[in-house]
Amino acid sequence: MLRLIRNTFYFLIIIGIFGCVLLFMYALKLEKEYHLDDRTLDGALWSVPARVYARPLEIYRGATLSADDLINELRLLDYREVANLSDIKQYRRDGDTVEYYAQPFAFWDGARPARKMQIRFNKDKVADVQNLTTLEEEVLERLDPLRIASIYPAHKQDRVLVDLDDVPPVLVDSLIAIEDKNFWKHPGVDPRGLARSIYITYIQKGGKQGASTLTQQFIKNHYLSSEQTLSRKLKEMLMALVIEYHNDKKTILEGYLNEIYLGQDGQRAIHGFGLASEYYFNKELKDLGLHEIAML
Repeated sequence: MLRLIRNTFYFLIIIGIFGCVLLFMYALKLEKEYHLDDRTLDGALWSVPARVYARPLEIYRGATLSADDLINELRLLDYREVANLSDIKQYRRDGDTVEYYAQPFAFWDGARPARKMQIRFNKDKVADVQNLTTLEEEVLERLDPLRIASIYPAHKQDRVLVDLDDVPPVLVDSLIAIEDKNFWKHPGVDPRGLARSIYITYIQKGGKQGASTLTQQFIKNHYLSSEQTLSRKLKEMLMALVIEYHNDKKTILEGYLNEIYLGQDGQRAIHGFGLASEYYFNKELKDLGLHEIAML
């Protein structure tokens, strides 16, 4: 009997070693197949989208345009009304005269620098176009156009990339507390969370209990699919271990913040907190209030 137990023990050790070797070889295959050693997380951090803009408003002497029309256009572009112009994307109105501080923009026929402009109106016509920066009259002035979308053509997705330094700390802390409280400690997979999930789901039968870490969620959203199969889950876990080996936690968290799916606008998928902030609140992520962060 003792001999049987000993032989069984040795057999299990051999099987375990053999299984670990197979998993290691499979992990190396996944690393090569999905470029998991790429420090930009396969473009999640640094890939540049194709930006789509509306037509720019052209302003010239004699153009059919009222002061109210120009003000409405400036507001669409998020210009703020102020008493005195001191920074870009500001405007002021004095009767039939509108002054604004235009931001730099690269038009198809050349780049325009930041400049203070003064537009005078006579009823519904432009009477005069003055560049207050160069103190010269402009023959043709263009407002920076409204950006409609930032499309990643390969995925038909829209997003606004954000750096971790621009993300409100309360958003990061809340996200980790809700989704993955051991994020800073685990190697990509949380054994305690996995054990808790198995216990609650299959032993207590208390309903499904998620155990995916933020790293695993990033892997699923960026590299894989939402297919509910054991093989896909195993692949996700191995890839999470590999990607954490090659990248630090802050890089992975930044990738997650830029990749997570947060809504749909027609056929346009909205990915990342940066774009979600602009889409839902018309604000940059760093300017959100606590209640807006909670909604996201």
